[in-house]
Amino acid sequence: MVISFIQDTPIHFKVPTNILRLGYSADAIDQLEILIEQIPSDYRWVASVEMCWQLLGKPYFEVYPKVLEGLRRTDLSLRPSQIPRCIVHDMGFLCVKFPVGTMSFTHMLVAVTSGKMSVIASAGQYFSESHSWDEAPFDTAVETSERPAGVPSATQFNDMRKVAIGVMFLANDPEYIKPIVLKRDEGKHNTDECVARARRRGVYGFTIGETVERSPHFRRPHFAIRWTGKGSFVPKLVPIRGACVGKQRLLEVPTGFER
Repeated sequence: MVISFIQDTPIHFKVPTNILRLGYSADAIDQLEILIEQIPSDYRWVASVEMCWQLLGKPYFEVYPKVLEGLRRTDLSLRPSQIPRCIVHDMGFLCVKFPVGTMSFTHMLVAVTSGKMSVIASAGQYFSESHSWDEAPFDTAVETSERPAGVPSATQFNDMRKVAIGVMFLANDPEYIKPIVLKRDEGKHNTDECVARARRRGVYGFTIGETVERSPHFRRPHFAIRWTGKGSFVPKLVPIRGACVGKQRLLEVPTGFER
């Protein structure tokens, strides 16, 4: 089955071409700060994240359905500081794209800056939340009957948090993350050269979970936090494989070939 991802990421605060040419540099950041000061205060943080993401070359992750489904069912109540260092920390800003029709919002921007992790999602309009690095875990949101119009539901908030944290865990695992290359380079072995060529053409992306188990099971594959390392202080997101519960009983089903 072909998986289609949402390709067009809406840009609400576009970086002028003359600043884009500077790349992610001190000069570009200085000029962005001047622009951002002219934006209404309620939108400045979203604008700064979106603009810095553009300066970096719009890096993105495409998260495949089986991984997405597993993350949404996983308890990921962690402090941002407990997430192992990964490529997202090095990038600083990242867009997470979803398969068409799988999520209630179109995409998410994840920002990991000094002392803070932010998640910004778009569902027609932006909504976001930020946590200091050693702040209490991203708590599970609880739905209330007094939610104002336009405010995301508890389910949307929980999905947003789980996917953002889960992606950061899996981005450190070569079994899940795979760089996206140009069509002409698919299947080639010189990955570094192919990735560099894609970057020069404006393709700065990775897939998460493209090769994850797709076979149906009575118990679906999912993820779980396991505490590892000395003293069990290092959290790791591990896959729990799908399994057929009571598999032995299936062997007792008559097939018509018994002797």
